[in-house]
Amino acid sequence: MTNKRMLRGTFIVAFIQNLAMTSAGGIFPVYLRTLGGTELLVGIAFAWFSLVRGFTSLVSGQIIDRLGRRSLLITSLVGFGAANLAYALAKSPVQLTAFRIVQGLAAGLYWVVILCMVADASSTEERLGNMTRFNIFIAISGIIANWMGGFLAEAFSPRLVFVQSCLMFAAATVFSLQFFHETDQQPGKAAVSKFSFAALLQVNSGVKRVSLLAGIGMIAETINLMGMSLYVYGIGGGYRDVGLIAGLIVASGLVCQLFAPALKRKLDSRGIILMVYLSNAIFLLLLFWRKTLTAAYLLFPVIGGLFALTSLTWLALAQDAAEEGQMGVATGFYRGTLDLTNVIYYLAFGALSARFSVAPLLAVAAFALLGLAFAAQRLLSQPGGEMDQAYSVSTKPSTPSVREH
Repeated sequence: MTNKRMLRGTFIVAFIQNLAMTSAGGIFPVYLRTLGGTELLVGIAFAWFSLVRGFTSLVSGQIIDRLGRRSLLITSLVGFGAANLAYALAKSPVQLTAFRIVQGLAAGLYWVVILCMVADASSTEERLGNMTRFNIFIAISGIIANWMGGFLAEAFSPRLVFVQSCLMFAAATVFSLQFFHETDQQPGKAAVSKFSFAALLQVNSGVKRVSLLAGIGMIAETINLMGMSLYVYGIGGGYRDVGLIAGLIVASGLVCQLFAPALKRKLDSRGIILMVYLSNAIFLLLLFWRKTLTAAYLLFPVIGGLFALTSLTWLALAQDAAEEGQMGVATGFYRGTLDLTNVIYYLAFGALSARFSVAPLLAVAAFALLGLAFAAQRLLSQPGGEMDQAYSVSTKPSTPSVREH
């Protein structure tokens, strides 16, 4: 059965964390450029962050299964606060880029912990629904954060946004210390062996396949987090435009996720993935063609909203394919694969946009999505494979599982 108390506490922490992280993260690319950083340095900053977060995600999954959630959640929140304080004190783009390692360590730990906490607090048949509500909660926080960050940076200073985020992380840390207890989250019975680096990759082929396909699809995050900011900045937009569009992207994602359960019943996972990737390929080609702020305001939110559907779909498939007692390892492997794939995208995006511009890269991304859409259809539709089994687990009724919290 679902532990509603734990779920409420997890949602509150996630709301505050995302409010702080997104308000600062939305302005980061433009702030780095205003300090004198090049597009290539922006790409390196994001790739460096993604690389650290990816390796941390891989390692933290096994640690979380063995040690529980509370202390590691608090550690990650403290790390986020330290990173944002460092951003506020940074005086050069190189310093700003170097401090990304702290946020990468915190993010790699945090996302595996928080996703495991949602899964742990949910019964099997309610997991997808609770994960959808979790993402909707995050989306509401993200809308507020993007608009707030953009307006504060424009009206006052980007440094103020980073200081404000640091204070929010401190508040989330205090709440976690008071609300959660070590006995609320116990390691799984199957996760009692000693830590092993070899065990980080010992997940079943279903989790590996989903993670690889979702990782290739992380070109979406490159476009939303880095590409949009540089695209808007390149055509004359400012902090306010970046913040408003980022907020609209999150709002669009919120709307799309409200329809996620109904879409999954009608289209199933393969149908959602095909619809999203084909539609967004067309929208990216339109952005390449138009190159105006009006097009950016109209199309980026639609692209981001549709991508939110695939993010939720891939995560549900990966967690449903996880073996008993290995939720943390499977989630860590999934998150780590996404981040490590993103390293390639960020470096390529930064280097190529410095040489050419952002717009042509959107056209390249469109064709990449077309290829991925058809590859995913073939791999996810193989009869008798782990993906079919994972999907059947997520859709068929099951007996509620009782967990100790």
